[in-house]
Amino acid sequence: MDPQMWWYDTGLVPGGVQLAAAVVGNGTGGGSIGGGVGVGVDRDGGGGGVGGSVGVGCNNSSTGGGVGAVGCAIGPDNKTTHTVAGNGGTAAIGGGGGGGGGTVADDVAGTVGPVLVLKTVAMCSIILCAVLGNALVVISVVRHRKLRILTNYYVVSLAFADFLVALCAMSFNASVEITGKWMFGYVMCDVWNSLDVYFSTASILHLCCISVDRYYAIVSPLQYPITMTQRTVLYMLLNVWTLPALISFLPIFFGWYTTAEHQAFRRKNPMSCVFVVNRYYAIISSSVSFWIPGVVMIVMYYRYVCDRRRLSWTRENGSI
Repeated sequence: MDPQMWWYDTGLVPGGVQLAAAVVGNGTGGGSIGGGVGVGVDRDGGGGGVGGSVGVGCNNSSTGGGVGAVGCAIGPDNKTTHTVAGNGGTAAIGGGGGGGGGTVADDVAGTVGPVLVLKTVAMCSIILCAVLGNALVVISVVRHRKLRILTNYYVVSLAFADFLVALCAMSFNASVEITGKWMFGYVMCDVWNSLDVYFSTASILHLCCISVDRYYAIVSPLQYPITMTQRTVLYMLLNVWTLPALISFLPIFFGWYTTAEHQAFRRKNPMSCVFVVNRYYAIISSSVSFWIPGVVMIVMYYRYVCDRRRLSWTRENGSI
């Protein structure tokens, strides 16, 4: 008989690992996989292990011989489930027949902790750098009068949008990645998704406006002050902050962005936050957030390069 084991899903293990207690070993060795407080018990005196979130793993096999090692695991609901762990002196996971430590349990316990710590440190560092870096950009322009030019209006607005992306979107995503689950409820899931789409789209539209501004400033320097007035810049920034709301808050809170099946799933599982979109929303959202701004930026920079080459060629021929 192949070794088997019983898994109890507690939802307490970070990263979505659904392990709570493992039935292990014959003889005196034992162990378990999971996280939190766990006990591996051998009726003949051995046992122990690593982890096992609110669960008990026990082995009632007396020695390494014979058929058996029937294991049981008791969860918080006071229900007991039995499985056959193996034949003779074969352990399911953990100790071997007649003794020995839980090798697989030790490996999992030795990797889950450091990986979780590294992930937490990395994500917190990225968020902190994004918040502080963009805040410094805004503060620099506000405090230094020489930096208060029309072009930097776009830069300050872009820095503020990226600041809000890190603060309002990346922070929630970090909590999901670290804990392995959504903890803020049904409404906050819509708020998070709306803020993520809104600020990300606003950030991309800022880059599009900057490409247009730089094109006119470099290719037509004499007409630039006439074309890019303060009123024009403020009007462009107003559109940049208004248009993303049409593809974020409105469709998400009214449920236009997803399918009927996913809406029914969310009603039954309010603590689940998965962003599933339908075909129409995917086309419209991706066009406004990526494809249209991307095409505009490519065209602007391509025309800039072509015009610069033409001007260089004209100057060289004129000097000759």
